[in-house]
Amino acid sequence: MKCALIALLFSFSVSAKLLDKILAVVDDRTIMLSEVNRVKSNIFARQTIAPQVYSKSSMSSKEVIESLIKQHIVRSRLNEMGYIITDDRTEAQITSTEKRLGLSRKSLLSFLSSKNLTFEEYFEITRSAIEQNIFVSRIIKPLINVTDQEIRNEYLKKNKNDKTLVLKYDLVQFYINKSIVKNDKEAKKFRNEVLKYQKTGIISDKYKSFETDVLGEIKEDGLVGSLRKVLKQTQEGSFSQPYMMNNAYYIFFVKKRDFAESQNFVEKKQRIAQELIIKNIDNVSNTWFERQRNKHYIKYFL
Repeated sequence: MKCALIALLFSFSVSAKLLDKILAVVDDRTIMLSEVNRVKSNIFARQTIAPQVYSKSSMSSKEVIESLIKQHIVRSRLNEMGYIITDDRTEAQITSTEKRLGLSRKSLLSFLSSKNLTFEEYFEITRSAIEQNIFVSRIIKPLINVTDQEIRNEYLKKNKNDKTLVLKYDLVQFYINKSIVKNDKEAKKFRNEVLKYQKTGIISDKYKSFETDVLGEIKEDGLVGSLRKVLKQTQEGSFSQPYMMNNAYYIFFVKKRDFAESQNFVEKKQRIAQELIIKNIDNVSNTWFERQRNKHYIKYFL
């Protein structure tokens, strides 16, 4: 009877061991088969809650192991840098999420249960998500250098009929009412008078009612097409041909002519830079992890 009992206990012990086993070790962190299977069983929920940690809604055992190893390496590096995500901070993040979604703790627990997640698992997923966000912002992004030329190339891919550089003018305008200068022929005479006035300070009595303003710097993409054409034909240090608008004739003196970034490019430049950084995060992260792995004890038992 005693022998039978011992045999039975041994059988249970063997069965228990078969149910679980070590798949990998990273430093003092042991990754068990049961843990990997548990992650796989609710991976879709994990990916929904923390896509920055679980990038796929379906993962193989090896992919889960690598994900857990990376989470450990990230946590180790952040701890070295002084970024320790405490239980209190994790709880605060969960509370903030509850408020944002209008959930009570009871309704959150019910939701997690429907997704095959325990609150303890959700707590650790949230902690890992916070760590991943800090990891990307504090460690990876500073390693990514996006050049102006890369931004321009990306902009031109998306805006094939546009350009990143436009002409920029530093302008002074001279103008007179159309009641005095009635047509294009008289406007040319007005232009000659303005040229003379610029040199001598003297202008004919007929044109003494003219007005002048310093416009400063203006980009061509902020001008109407017809005026853009007139200024494009005017060299630096020269006067433009007469241009009629708002019931007056205008002459523009181009003090300076240069190139500048188009307004549309300026408005989209920062967003494009961020998009390029995001595109590079995975590649830079992978390179970073390969270097960091050499600083950790990692062993597989697959």
